[in-house]
Amino acid sequence: LAIRGFTNGYHGADYSASGFFFSQDRGRQWAGMVPFAGLEGEAELAGWELTARTSYLPLATRRALFFLSARRPGGEASNASGWGSDRVFCTETVDGGNRFRFLSWIVGPQDPYRAVMPSVVRLPSGALVSAVRRRDMAQPTGWIDAYYSRDSGRRWDFAARVAETGQDNGNPPALASLRDGRIVCVYGNRSRRQMLISTSEDEGASWGAPAVLHEGYASYKEDADFGYPRLLQRSDGNLVAIYYWADARQPWQHIRASIW
Repeated sequence: LAIRGFTNGYHGADYSASGFFFSQDRGRQWAGMVPFAGLEGEAELAGWELTARTSYLPLATRRALFFLSARRPGGEASNASGWGSDRVFCTETVDGGNRFRFLSWIVGPQDPYRAVMPSVVRLPSGALVSAVRRRDMAQPTGWIDAYYSRDSGRRWDFAARVAETGQDNGNPPALASLRDGRIVCVYGNRSRRQMLISTSEDEGASWGAPAVLHEGYASYKEDADFGYPRLLQRSDGNLVAIYYWADARQPWQHIRASIW
């Protein structure tokens, strides 16, 4: 099963409601769209519009947590009041995606900084760890914060700052919980023009110095638009990070995978 969440009007989607598409054959064919039914009536989200990117965690046959974000309306133009007001929350479905209910803010409206595009893993202890893309909208640089929940997403607490993601709105994270107990985070730093790895050995409470996964980014557009990774551990123990990239050999953005 693969799911892709989206929002009406956000990054090109043109539907009357926010929702998701799903595939049951590893992405070869897709069905949908299925709306995030129920969220439109949640008091916590009144006056907000969803800016959903895709992060979800199946818990049982018909139960799953979805990790979404919302912002104040009017946020596409750079001078609009809603731009950068995204905050991240956790929602639950118990009927296979037919309806959703709001569970909790991971980064709530009281937080002064943008929070969007979470990546969430469940640890062997049962705790959840979420890495979140952050930015102070008054500054041109970003970072990644980690949060944890020990009650299946009903309450979240700040754990640690994971890493810096550099200029131009930063970059989102991708997490993987390894079989040896460590957590790995992959992300791009647009100032350094590198894909980087940070690792935690204490369930996200602290993170080691970054290691370089890939470098040498160069685009014919002379921008720093790369990254947006996904991360998994294969059955042989190797890690696979998938992201988009450009370099001197292929100066147009393309999909790249790094295995280590």
